[in-house]
Amino acid sequence: MSRIGLTAIMLVVISATAASACCFFKCCFKSSSPGAIPVPTTVKASMSISSVDSQTPVLNDIANAVDHPKEDIVVESDFDPTSANPELTVTDDGPRTAAVPTVTTSSKKYKPVKILKVEKPTPVAAPAPGPSPAPPPSKPGPVWLTFYSVDLDPYHNYRTFATAGTMTTSTVTFRTKP
Repeated sequence: MSRIGLTAIMLVVISATAASACCFFKCCFKSSSPGAIPVPTTVKASMSISSVDSQTPVLNDIANAVDHPKEDIVVESDFDPTSANPELTVTDDGPRTAAVPTVTTSSKKYKPVKILKVEKPTPVAAPAPGPSPAPPPSKPGPVWLTFYSVDLDPYHNYRTFATAGTMTTSTVTFRTKP
């Protein structure tokens, strides 16, 4: 009888532990109900400097020297930046000389001259040879182009970035012609 009593007690303890664990997981880790539509918690927005003096940055650098004294810098975003206080910061890293560059940096902030909403063209993929499928087209929809007009000195090195709300672009470097 003591063997049956010990076995009965062990079964009660094991089943009670399993039952409490099951209740704990049901209460704390509820799964979504079937047929529920998942709601995205964040929307990924993007913003980038798309041109300086009509030149597109490659690896965050403008390859050719730009004209001066006034140039247009265009920032592209997939959200409306008008209510996010858009701003462009241009830092003058000093003159380009053969000697060691001087450390005379100065930054200036610019407000947009104009903001345009345009439809992003959907690229048409050429048929790929062979069985590999074509890459999916980029996300269609509107983009906003923010134009800034900046004052530049001849033969200087510059770097620039844009902000709108909590978004910040990568820093782009460029230089001006003599």
